[in-house]
Amino acid sequence: MIELKDLQLLTALARHQHFAKAAADCGISQPAFSMRIRNLEERLGLSIVRRANRFQGLTEEGMMIVRRARSILDDAKALEQEIAASRGEVTGTLVLGVVPTATAWAAQLVDQVHQAYPRILA
Repeated sequence: MIELKDLQLLTALARHQHFAKAAADCGISQPAFSMRIRNLEERLGLSIVRRANRFQGLTEEGMMIVRRARSILDDAKALEQEIAASRGEVTGTLVLGVVPTATAWAAQLVDQVHQAYPRILA
């Protein structure tokens, strides 16, 4: 079975297009990151990453897996948020777009929201 962690690593690799940067973003060493990706390829019996001396991109199969992985990870995050909401917790990510003259007001608003709902990321 494919682990969610492997899908997270693979989507980070697709986003950064670089093993070391993706590994740093995921908080693991580059060798451990590379090993997880290689083990995933072995479990699936196909090549996900085109390699030479450095990252050359994803294979067709790799791009298909990344598309599905993003959907699966979004669903998993939504499930976690629904579970938290059923317990009365408010979670999620707050994204604001403001005109430059409203940045001070927006910063205050973000502080108020974070104080009321500490599990909301801003």
